[in-house]
Amino acid sequence: FTSWWPKLSALEEAVDALWANPGYREPTEQGRNVAEGAPDEELLQIIYGDIPSSAPRYVRTLTGLCAPKRHEIAIATGVEIAKKAEALIGSTVQFAQSLTGSLGLVHWLTGYDSLADLQEAVEKFTGVTSGWLYYHDRSNNAFFGPSMKTSLRERLSPAGP
Repeated sequence: FTSWWPKLSALEEAVDALWANPGYREPTEQGRNVAEGAPDEELLQIIYGDIPSSAPRYVRTLTGLCAPKRHEIAIATGVEIAKKAEALIGSTVQFAQSLTGSLGLVHWLTGYDSLADLQEAVEKFTGVTSGWLYYHDRSNNAFFGPSMKTSLRERLSPAGP
């Protein structure tokens, strides 16, 4: 589940309204009987990129960890990488930092309406080497290399706010 909120107060109001609704609260409380562990959630602050006007069906995320003592360089490099990725794949890329979870965690998020759109972007990205290696190599000092991972999330409900 991924959603975008212009203000944290709007998120808080929406969550309060959900918990006040028995149609949401009761099944959620019952779910605790069949699911183990805490939900996987993070609160992100977008540093670069606009909030989408509509909720994409899929969000592909690349997550990395800023190298020790390199946070400012990692943020600047992360924005550069987002801009370069947009130019290569033709899709909007947001760059964000975690406000919860691990300190120094950053994310590149790209929304897609279909898996075909995702595949097309991946093919564009992997088919281009000119200029990309500069950004990739430069980032090696800004991010802790083994921390980089990708994920794909699908919206399972109708479009959100």
